[in-house]
Amino acid sequence: MLPSVTAVQALPDYRLSLTFDNGEHKYFDMVPYLRYPVFRRLQNSGLFGLALIDYGTVTWLGEIDIAPETLYIEISREMIQIELLFGFRIAVASPAFKPHAP
Repeated sequence: MLPSVTAVQALPDYRLSLTFDNGEHKYFDMVPYLRYPVFRRLQNSGLFGLALIDYGTVTWLGEIDIAPETLYIEISREMIQIELLFGFRIAVASPAFKPHAP
């Protein structure tokens, strides 16, 4: 079973900061999806910023949602492609990670 989304924060440039129920924290770029009719209204940054969690998936007003499977699998696929292309893996912050204040 794939993880569900437990927290979301809309970021600039149509990115989502996501936390999954397995403790992983990842980022998802929505830009490629905004060309699809179902997501076109999200080009309005005010609406995009209203991302919510509903039953483990990311939703917006107007019955717009994206499946947690899509979010999790696409992020994982991108990480594998980067590793194959550049020979290194991108670290994913664990839930216990706290950035050190300057």
